[in-house]
Amino acid sequence: MKKAFLLSAIAVFTLCSHSIANVQSSSEIDATYNSNLQGGELVLQRKNVDGVTPLLAQFADAFSAVRTGSIRFTRSAQNQVTGFLLNTGHVRRLRFEKR
Repeated sequence: MKKAFLLSAIAVFTLCSHSIANVQSSSEIDATYNSNLQGGELVLQRKNVDGVTPLLAQFADAFSAVRTGSIRFTRSAQNQVTGFLLNTGHVRRLRFEKR
């Protein structure tokens, strides 16, 4: 229980401190995701799909999501979030860029 709480706290701290909440899109598959803080937890929402998917913190800038896979936010040299890489099933490192 304490571990899950700690990981949630890390997710919220990361979101607030480093501006993970934003819109990411992929030109490779014409998909757009929003990452937001909702009810105290970081969630992912896909454009034109109902509902949200909670992101579970794994380690710094890395999260997992049920039925989505793993997400690792990427950063610039100035530590600004530039997007994320998605791994799911046979797909590896599908790039989504911050808009």
